[in-house]
Amino acid sequence: MKYTSKYKFSRIMNKHFLFTMRSYLYLVVMLLIIPAQKLCAQSNCDNIIEEATYLYNSGRYDECIQMLENGLNTCSLSKNKKENAYVLLSSSYIEKDSLQAIDKSFKQLLKNNPSFNITEYNPVDDFLKYLNHYDVYPRFTAGLRVPGSFIKIIPLKIYSVIPYANNHEPFVGTTDFKFNLFADYRINKKLSFFTDISAFALNLKRELKSDYFKLRSEENLKYLQLDLGQKYFFNVVKKINYFVSTGYSNLVLLDSKLTLNHTDIVVVKNKYTNLDNSDNLNEPKYFPENTNFNSQKLRNKLVYSIFFGAGAMYRFDPFSIGIDTRAYYTLNTLNNKSARFLEPELITKDNYIDSDLSMLKFDASIIFTYSWFKVENKKKLLNKDLLFCIKIQWN
Repeated sequence: MKYTSKYKFSRIMNKHFLFTMRSYLYLVVMLLIIPAQKLCAQSNCDNIIEEATYLYNSGRYDECIQMLENGLNTCSLSKNKKENAYVLLSSSYIEKDSLQAIDKSFKQLLKNNPSFNITEYNPVDDFLKYLNHYDVYPRFTAGLRVPGSFIKIIPLKIYSVIPYANNHEPFVGTTDFKFNLFADYRINKKLSFFTDISAFALNLKRELKSDYFKLRSEENLKYLQLDLGQKYFFNVVKKINYFVSTGYSNLVLLDSKLTLNHTDIVVVKNKYTNLDNSDNLNEPKYFPENTNFNSQKLRNKLVYSIFFGAGAMYRFDPFSIGIDTRAYYTLNTLNNKSARFLEPELITKDNYIDSDLSMLKFDASIIFTYSWFKVENKKKLLNKDLLFCIKIQWN
């Protein structure tokens, strides 16, 4: 059995104790130093704009650039301080005539604030000249459109077998509350292509009356609406942007239910000529109260429309809020003409025949958007076009 002396064991414990004490001491020192470093760094970050402005005004452009680039990489600056830093950085690069660095700093400035306003600063004379080389606009926009809709149903042809009734009674069209999701891709400063998608419910109602008969029809049609279109923008530099739009819309039928509500027939003696010899017009007749029917086969599965619109948006980048108005007109009928007589029971029993219906729809919407911006150097694009033309002429 190996024996460990008491003295040796105590030496090991003392070494362990000394090692532990050193570790604790090192940890305490680090805990004191790190916050002090952070406090010092934060103090430098807080004063970075003032110090960089002093260096710039003293003509020490290299030192100013180094301080600003380090601060932008390491400090957590507010959007406003970043804007000040990029203005100073761009101005310093202009003084040094460093073209690539000027291009990079201006793009960073405009990405940080797409609505940058030069009037808030007093930069060097060449600053405005360089700033005018750039276009900034939303490259991709996603948003929500919340419309209120007005619907007018336009009968093209009226079909009915109900005698002595005003068969030209109008159809009343209403829709349920809905919202649209949309995406917009801007191909240049003023022109964009967009698509939006939503569920669309159309409620159709009509009531036919005569002295002895009343038929009320109620139909609920559910569609998937898909719009494809383009927008042309005005005043894209300012916070308020106006636009006009045009495009093509598809309504894809998902479901359709028809309810026919009947009244009792009460016949006044000898008032009308008997159209059916089997009927006795001197006696009252009764019809069932309701008939519920799946009317999908009587409706077109796909309804095409064209639309025209206009609107305006107020930008507080990267968000915006605005209004969007559109007028839709269907190019084909809501009903399927070829399927008109597929359900003879509706005709013989309920005196109901489909009419040819078109639809005019007007949407007034509130829109909410979020955008990702593109900064473009117009001068570079012009130079590329010029080089391309020179190559063509040379060849």
